[in-house]
Order: sequence, then structure tokens, then C-alpha cells
Amino acid sequence: MKHAANKQAGWLLVLWLLSPLVPACDGLTGADLWIREGPPGATVLAGFGRLINRSRETLQVSEIRSTDFKLVMLHETVLQAGQAHMVARDRLLLSPGEVRALSPGGLHLMLMQPTVSLRRGQSAVVTFTCGNTQNSMVFSVRSSDQ
Repeated sequence: MKHAANKQAGWLLVLWLLSPLVPACDGLTGADLWIREGPPGATVLAGFGRLINRSRETLQVSEIRSTDFKLVMLHETVLQAGQAHMVARDRLLLSPGEVRALSPGGLHLMLMQPTVSLRRGQSAVVTFTCGNTQNSMVFSVRSSDQ
């Protein structure tokens, strides 16, 4: 029994030593998080608000999911030769203290193939993954004029 406890303590020490190398979403928070209400039957919605890194470490968001959508992607609207195009972003880096806006015409969430019908006043939970940790946030559904 003592051998098993020592072995477990050894693994915990290794994980503790490596933990600074694995970015965590523990310091990631959101403000004014919302989803633009779509017309009935819409297959793509968009998510907006502000993401805030309240930690002392740079955070790298590597995955975004929601049980309310089959696919969630991070997109950014960019101008190329005077034309607006959406470009998928596979990760999001947030420096310590950084606030990143998710806004129409800029960086935003593309919420595709809803698994439920979301109407104004309802909400969806979106989960952000950084390394081996996750942080879930609530996005409320509202019309774009609110």
C-alpha cells in the first residue's frame, strides 16, 4: 500500500511540474455574451461578447464546443481587396489581462447546426478548452437590436 501511495505522489509531482506548460482556461471569463436570434429553421447562428483572460498566464483556446450545436467554430471577418471574407481560426491566444471582443464584422463564434431551437430569452452553454481544462459560459439569445 505504501508503494502505491509513493507512486501516486510521484505522478502528482510530475504533473505539478509540467502544469505551467499546459495552458488552462481557469482564468478565462466572459462578459455580455450573446447569440443573435435567427429566423425559424436557421442552421447557423453567431455568438458575440467579450472574452477576458483574468489569469497571469497566456491562454490558448484550442477548442470550442456546445451541446446545443453540432459544430462551433471561431471565425474572423477580414477585408481582402475591398471584399469581406470570413476566415476560420483554429485557436485563440489571450495574453494576461487581455480582453478580446467577439463582434459582428470581426472575430465571432459560428454556431452551426443547432440541436435545439433557440429563441430570444433562452440561453446556450458554450465550453472553451485550453489544454486539458475547460470553462463553460452561458450565452443568452437576443435580437441584434437589443
